[in-house]
Amino acid sequence: MHHCCQAGDFDKGYRIYRNQIDQGSRWVITNVLGAYGTQLNLIQDFFPEGDTTQTPQVSSPDHQGFILNDIGLCLTSLGRLAEAPPFYERYVASNIQAEDWRNTSTSYRNLADLYASLGDLSASAAAAESALTYARRVDNEQQKKINECFSLEYQGWAAHLQGNLDAAKTAFQQAEHLEQQIDPDKQYLYSLRGIRHAEHLRRWGDSDYARRITEANQVICERNRWQEDLSLCYRLLGELAAAHNPQAAQEHYTAALRLARSISRKNVLIEALLARGRWAARRGEGAAAASDLEEALSYAVEGGYRIYEADIRVALAWMHRAQGNFGAAQREAERAQRMSQAMGYYWGQQDAAEVLTELAAVVGA
Repeated sequence: MHHCCQAGDFDKGYRIYRNQIDQGSRWVITNVLGAYGTQLNLIQDFFPEGDTTQTPQVSSPDHQGFILNDIGLCLTSLGRLAEAPPFYERYVASNIQAEDWRNTSTSYRNLADLYASLGDLSASAAAAESALTYARRVDNEQQKKINECFSLEYQGWAAHLQGNLDAAKTAFQQAEHLEQQIDPDKQYLYSLRGIRHAEHLRRWGDSDYARRITEANQVICERNRWQEDLSLCYRLLGELAAAHNPQAAQEHYTAALRLARSISRKNVLIEALLARGRWAARRGEGAAAASDLEEALSYAVEGGYRIYEADIRVALAWMHRAQGNFGAAQREAERAQRMSQAMGYYWGQQDAAEVLTELAAVVGA
């Protein structure tokens, strides 16, 4: 691929990239290997002298848009969030100009994900709504269902983060119903869609349903070797086991972190570190929590992951509480609360309030 691009045959290089490297819908480098840095280096060959502000040198506008979207995905995955929006926005513009509603929907979903990570939840919800609007314009009925299913999940996740729980429940249920129509062999949402639905259910209080979704998702992820989704499944299984089976929780968290360290998807690593550190902190194991949480915080702050930063600061408050450092615990909880209020992040506000209530009771006693 590199030598084709160096020789000026960008279209042949693109065919090699999609057919032999990505292997079509297997997405080998990203989904299987989680090697987003490698992917980013590869696709820079399609730009003049690697200058990604210019137009990719393939002849097809569809392929140009695909490359722009891929750069946005790689930058987001590598924790370089602030660099990603221009590539997604260029992808959106090219798709709207071409009246390619399927890929317009896709590009808005990617923007919804990015805005959520940055803590701009109103923009995330608006992008998810746009994704659904354009999904419903797709001519092909099967493709329309697929894009509507995916977009409903993003709408549900945006509502979940903002605390619109009934709206989130409805969106996830509609997405699940469409998933069953698309593939009757699938009972639940799967991949990232299933992970987010299960997380919503876990927070809602329906742990049994969340576990069924996650266990089914785990089988699919293992079969397809989707390392990042598999790590997220293990993280969720750890959360679901934490209250009643500490040994299983520890095993799941360790598996999630092992997989997360084997790939270059920054948010997956942050989630694994946060989950294990938070669990240790809530168990009163302050020293055990410190390493995981401090590492997670460094990635979150450096990458601009505002939602994760709020969650990590709540977990740090529990860690300081376990160590008897009540002043530090209160400062972290109050900081998380202020951040969450500014973002409109419902769960951050709820979790920070729980720590502060606990601290008030302890200090008052």
